[in-house]
Amino acid sequence: LASTRSGTCSCVGALAQVCNMARRSGVQKQVLALYRSFLVAARQKPELDRQPWIETIRSAFKDGAQVKRNNFKKIEYLLRQGNKRLQTFKDSSVKSMRTYGVNSSPVSKD
Repeated sequence: LASTRSGTCSCVGALAQVCNMARRSGVQKQVLALYRSFLVAARQKPELDRQPWIETIRSAFKDGAQVKRNNFKKIEYLLRQGNKRLQTFKDSSVKSMRTYGVNSSPVSKD
């Protein structure tokens, strides 16, 4: 992979994805992995119910994207909550999902 004088990758095609992955922080990778896990779990739900699940997941992650990058407490809290909810979500007996806004958590907005 070649880099330019400015320090950014000058990749094309499939290599661009590798460069983008290399630039992600550990927390960003955790968030993306959690998102993918939710989508995989949503595919396990009955087809008729699947689309509302996916829309709820997307909405929750879009809300989470509004959290400032330097608010580590909030991000870590949301990751823990997300992992707990994923375990519940994977249960085949779960028929619906109730969402809570990102801003409704007990963690302060430092």
